[in-house]
Amino acid sequence: NVERPIVDVQFVIWLCAAVMLVEILLIWVSVKDLVINEDAWWNWLYALLAIVALCCVGLIKAIVDKAANKRRELDRILSLIMPALFLFVYNATPSSGGEIYTYTYRLFYSDSPCRFQYLQLTSSATSVVGYLLYGSVCNRRRIRSVFLVTTLSAALAGLLWIPLSNASLEADCVLLGTGPRHGHTPCMDKYTYAVLTTVVAGLFGTFATAPSTVLATESSPKEQKTIAYAVFLSIIDSGASASGWITAPIVRHLGIDYLTDDWGGLSTLIWICTFSQVGVLLLLPLVRNLKDGGTKAKTEDDEEAQLQQEERDEDQGGRV
Repeated sequence: NVERPIVDVQFVIWLCAAVMLVEILLIWVSVKDLVINEDAWWNWLYALLAIVALCCVGLIKAIVDKAANKRRELDRILSLIMPALFLFVYNATPSSGGEIYTYTYRLFYSDSPCRFQYLQLTSSATSVVGYLLYGSVCNRRRIRSVFLVTTLSAALAGLLWIPLSNASLEADCVLLGTGPRHGHTPCMDKYTYAVLTTVVAGLFGTFATAPSTVLATESSPKEQKTIAYAVFLSIIDSGASASGWITAPIVRHLGIDYLTDDWGGLSTLIWICTFSQVGVLLLLPLVRNLKDGGTKAKTEDDEEAQLQQEERDEDQGGRV
């Protein structure tokens, strides 16, 4: 007995086309200032929007056709749509990484160019350690629990950048706490604090990044695993691109300006990104509670096997 594909490859292709068109749409919006003829730019924008709408209609039609035939087919399609939606929103939240990168560059590069490079090397080394720890700690854990713990940890670790963002460019140290203790305010060398924060935030930031690729792997049906996995990765990248578009107007509204060295709104941006990141966890019920490491929940495996057996029985009954 040969198991049927979980979903038709046609549906996966429609999903892939939708992701590609959204990426093209974002790219076209970004090059507006490079196009001399503004009317031509708007005409192409309307054309791209029409194509994206047409592709979405085809995707919806594929879902409706499957739902009209069998409820199980719809459930299987939703098992792809829901993780895709979660991955896009999870990666589309505002991000303060670019602004923190530029701010640390402004703080340390003028004093010594090597200091900023040391921070980047520290961040890279911490990421490697983070992935190794993720494999040893989170392997074969429930994916919802992994997302919950890693996202909360990364969000709290990201708040460590706030004291540094509140420090003036001329200050030699970072104030710790809100008031004086024993007659003086606790203070730490600015570069030392930046190194420690890079280690902690980089470590937990890696923990928060890894579950996305794990969910993409586990949600890909084995019959179309390669193309489905590629679509999921494209969705993750699309979410990251959308994150930049969402962050840009927030940065402008907060008055963060690289040219005038106005960083007063950086701490507010960090808070906004933290709350947005935590808020996405409300969508966790959309994700099947798989096990990290390639193993589904036993009940879900049994349910899938039962559904496949029922379909084979129905097909045999229809032939009779």
